[in-house]
Amino acid sequence: MRLSHLSKVLVGVATLMLFCGLQGATAAPAKPPAKVKPLAKVTGLQATVQDNGVLLTWQPVTGCDGYRLYYDGGSTVGAAANWIDIPGQSQTSYLFSEIVKGQQYSFKMAAIRSGVAGPASDPVTVTIPAAVVPLSSDVG
Repeated sequence: MRLSHLSKVLVGVATLMLFCGLQGATAAPAKPPAKVKPLAKVTGLQATVQDNGVLLTWQPVTGCDGYRLYYDGGSTVGAAANWIDIPGQSQTSYLFSEIVKGQQYSFKMAAIRSGVAGPASDPVTVTIPAAVVPLSSDVG
């Protein structure tokens, strides 16, 4: 009779363990997550003022799936800077066309992987020339 009671207890414990997902030594060991190499810092960022915007160029970063351009008006790229994601690992240029004549802009670039940015490049700053107003003459 004692054995029957012990059997019921063991069946109850085993059922509880299965219900709660406790499988003890029979569970396969979890694989450690694969180590992913951190993204490198973007280098070689250059900005060239053009008629229709600022052409930004940089050196590609291995292992990324795109780039994040941080930009701000003024001489620094602040913590609350605006940003634009640029898809494509092989992308090494971008035309920033959201310019205002006479305004100064600063830019930084970071490589991204799965939406997470790596370290940002050193900043570059440009000033967009003020609009040139043609002179007119009343002399005719």
